[in-house]
Amino acid sequence: MLKKTIITTSLLIAATFSVNAADMKTKIEIKKAEENIEVSKAKLISACGNKSIDFNIDWTNYDSYDYKKLRRTPEQIVRFSGALINKLIEDLSEICSQGEYADMYKSELTKISKVEITGHKDQETRDASFKLDNEGTTLVIALNASSSYDSKYSKLLKALW
Repeated sequence: MLKKTIITTSLLIAATFSVNAADMKTKIEIKKAEENIEVSKAKLISACGNKSIDFNIDWTNYDSYDYKKLRRTPEQIVRFSGALINKLIEDLSEICSQGEYADMYKSELTKISKVEITGHKDQETRDASFKLDNEGTTLVIALNASSSYDSKYSKLLKALW
C-alpha cells in the first residue's frame, strides 16, 4: 500500500512538474516573441512615421486549442505566432515605404496607434484576419491557430485602406 502511494505521489509530482515546465517554456516563448515584436515595432515606427504604437497581444485564445490536432506544442505555436506577427509588422513597414502608392498608405498607417492581436477562437480558421477600428487608429489582427504566414496577408492588409 505504501509503495502504491509513493508511486502515485511520484507520478503526480512528475505530472505537475511537466505541466509547470511546459507553462514555463510557453512563457519563455511569449517573452521572446514580445521582445522581437518590440524590435519590429521600432522599425515600423521609423518606416511609417507613427509617433508610437501600442501592441496588445492576447494569448488567452491559445489556451483552448487542441494541440494534438495542431500537431504542435503550445510553445511552438507561440514561437510561430511571434514570427507571424513580426512578418506582418514587416509587411506594414513595406506597405508604407515601398511601391508606387507608399506615401498614400503611409498617411493612413501613421494614424494607427494601437494594434490588438489574438488567436482566432476557432482553431479551424485557416487565415489571419485584419480590420480597422476606432476610425482607423486601431488595427485588429486575429491569427490562425497554426500561426502560418500566407503571402496574401500583405494584400489583405492593403485592402483595409
